[in-house]
This record gives sequence, structure tokens and C-alpha cells, in this order.
Amino acid sequence: MPIREEIVSRHRDSVITRNSYGVLCIHTPDVQFADIDTNKEPSGMLYLAAFFIYLACVIVASTYMKSWPLFFALLFLIIGVVPMLGNILFNLEHLVLGSEDRLALQRIRDFSKHHQDWHLRVYRSPNGYRVLIMHKTFDPHEEDAQMLLQELRSDSIYVHMCKNQNCFRARVSPKPWMIGIKRLKPRPGVWPIKGERMSERFDWVKKYEIAAMNYTSCRFLEKLGSDQVDSKADFIRSLHDKYSSSDADLKIV
Repeated sequence: MPIREEIVSRHRDSVITRNSYGVLCIHTPDVQFADIDTNKEPSGMLYLAAFFIYLACVIVASTYMKSWPLFFALLFLIIGVVPMLGNILFNLEHLVLGSEDRLALQRIRDFSKHHQDWHLRVYRSPNGYRVLIMHKTFDPHEEDAQMLLQELRSDSIYVHMCKNQNCFRARVSPKPWMIGIKRLKPRPGVWPIKGERMSERFDWVKKYEIAAMNYTSCRFLEKLGSDQVDSKADFIRSLHDKYSSSDADLKIV
């Protein structure tokens, strides 16, 4: 599937593009990234559980009181009660099992323990973690590449994009709305755009790049596994770290 994004720069067989909402992304055909997003709010399953828990309580209470008016009165409150109950269940889940962030990082470390010949570089991202594989290159469709994404519970959209676009990608600049800048103009930002709109786009990019200097899209956290380094992976690592400012003490967005 063609990538409808402006190519900002080329680096051997990899490219940096500007996506439809204005951020820079690395696209590489064989150096694997894995993005792992963590839930910051209750999942749909937790809300569904909250719904059935409350509904059961309504049925029990109205049956015990033998009151249909009570049943409908309590049922009327379901819209307000279910979100509140969902948040309570979410907090209880964190108390019992640990936070989503901690569990995601533990999955990465457990993967490394079971694949000690792999070299993993782990980055903190705004919504979780990013893992860069350093010991060898991968085809996006090969079994080991898909196994890693599945075991680390990588974002499903990211997994599909890797397959459809036949490459791995990583965002290396901050999301504009997180740094006080509106989405890329003119909209939509799908490339190419009409020539008469280029000046508007150029003005947006200039404003965005000035603001983006004060932020990072990820921060290097730790290295796991072997010390083996593939030269192609190290080249992409250098490119990624430079564009993302992953070693700088900047706010992650």
C-alpha cells in the first residue's frame, strides 16, 4: 500500500516522512520497531463489566423491595453510575495487578529473558513504550517479527500498517496538538497537495518545528539482552535518536 506522505529526507533505503497531521516518521524496510500502548482509562470490557454488575444490583434491589418504580428509577441512573463504577474497577485492577505501564514493561523484560540472544533498546513513549531491535534485521511479514509484536501486545493498528506498507515505522517528532499547535494545514495533509497551498503548508511546518524543539517523542530507558549489534540497525538507531532527541531531558509527547 503506497504511503501518501511527503518524503522529507532519504537515508539509504529508509525515509523520513511528514504524515497527514504533520509529525515526522521514520520508515525502514527491515529494522524492527514495536510500539506498545498502555491504557490510561478503563477499557470497553471494564465498562461492560460495570454495566452488568450495576444491572444485577438493580434487579436484586428491586426484586427484594418488590418495586417496579424502584427498578426504573435505578435503571435511569445507569448512565451516570456505570462510568463511575468502571473507574472504580479500573483502579482496583491497578491495585491488584499493577499499572498498565508496569505490566507492559514487565512483558518486555520477560520477553528478553526468554530470548537472551535478542538485543532490545527500550524507550519510554507518551502512551507506553517503544522497542527497537538491534541484533538483526527483519522482514515485516516474517514469523519472528510478528511473534515479537504479538507477545509484547503491540498496537494493532501499528501491526496492520507494518504488514500493509511492508515496512516498520516510528514517530520521531511530537504530536502538534500536544505542543499547542493545530493539526497540519492545509487539511487534509495527504500528499501531494495542490501547489497553491504549499505556502500555507510551509508556514505551518516552520511554526511547528520551532515549537517541537522543546519536546521529544520518546526517551531511551534501557538496553536488554545481548550485545550483538547489526550495522543497519545501528544506523537506524542513530537516525531515530537524532530526530527524536531521545537522549534529551525534554517532555515526552
